[in-house]
Amino acid sequence: MGCFCLITDSDITLTSPRTDAHWDAYFELRWRLLRKPWQQPPGSEKDDQEQDAYHCMALYGQQHVIGVGRLHKKSESLAQIRYMAVVEDYQRRGIGKLILQHLENVARDWDIKHVVLNARDAYLDFYLANGYFITDKRHVLFDVIPHTQLQKELDC
Repeated sequence: MGCFCLITDSDITLTSPRTDAHWDAYFELRWRLLRKPWQQPPGSEKDDQEQDAYHCMALYGQQHVIGVGRLHKKSESLAQIRYMAVVEDYQRRGIGKLILQHLENVARDWDIKHVVLNARDAYLDFYLANGYFITDKRHVLFDVIPHTQLQKELDC
């Protein structure tokens, strides 16, 4: 799905995984932040959409993965963002917003009109502040993590 560097700001670079080491670090961060705290096994951070998806990661100092996100098409006009995560020490520094905006720009390049995502309730304010609106009531992942479905209509 392409591989390019979107930005370099200070010591933060936003890019797609390019090397085996990048891919390993990308998936390890997804597992460590999004699955391990709920006793989910390694491998549970992957699904059957990986090969067809666009992957984005934020690097600190060109090596240390500090944030991730993924975009995949659900239809010709709809895409879904999944597996968004930023290491806690780097949250509230704009890294999540950079990843989100980048994934939205990739969706625009794909002529996608709407993006959906399922957000943990603890992060609802982040997505609402970035133009998303709630489209579906809460569901619970792993019997403990409340999520809400949100959507955003993309401008051209």
